[in-house]
Formats: sequence, structure tokens, C-alpha cells
Amino acid sequence: MGSIVVASCGCGYEKEMNLGGGMMNFETYCGFPVYCPACEQLFVANLFVEPIRCPECGSHGVLPYDADELCEKKGAVVFEWFVRDRNDRALELTNGEYLCPDCGQFTLSFHMRGFWD
Repeated sequence: MGSIVVASCGCGYEKEMNLGGGMMNFETYCGFPVYCPACEQLFVANLFVEPIRCPECGSHGVLPYDADELCEKKGAVVFEWFVRDRNDRALELTNGEYLCPDCGQFTLSFHMRGFWD
């Protein structure tokens, strides 16, 4: 079962995302927020498909939101997805302080809204 997570910032930016995978696709789909520095966009990418490419500008130089350079301060965990059998890592998002794609400040936070399948 996947999670519905909202990324929001005090500047007014808000994006609802379906993360992880559902019962029918969890072996082939791992939705996770990704940032494109080239066009400053946040989008959900399937981390099981490589290379990851920005749908807006086509750049391959994207960063998943668990990258250290996108998080200034961690908080309480709101989303975890263990994909050790695929890329030997545990994905995690918190309600901490992340880079906002809209205002460029470390004021973006993630919050759990519910589940999807």
C-alpha cells in the first residue's frame, strides 16, 4: 500500500503525491519525490526505472528528496519505503526542512495525508 503525502511550504507551494507502490505494482513502481535543479521542479518519479529524467526539461541531473543537499533539517518520519532488494536503500521523508522548488528556501515540509492502493 502506498502513501499519499503532501509537500507544502509557507510560500504557498503545495503538491499532493502518491508515493511508494500499490498492491498491483509494488514490485515495479516506487514513486518518490525528485527535484530537478535545471528547471527547479518537484515531480514524482519511479525510482525503479533508470535513468530518471525530468518530465519538464529532460535533464538527467535530478535528485531524490532524500538527498542530503535537499534537506537542511530532518524531523519526524512521515514516509518510509524499503527497497533494499532493488537499490539497497531505505527511502525516507520527514516533516523537516527541505528545499522548496518554488521559493528556493529550506521551508518545504512533507505531511502524510492517507493511503492509496
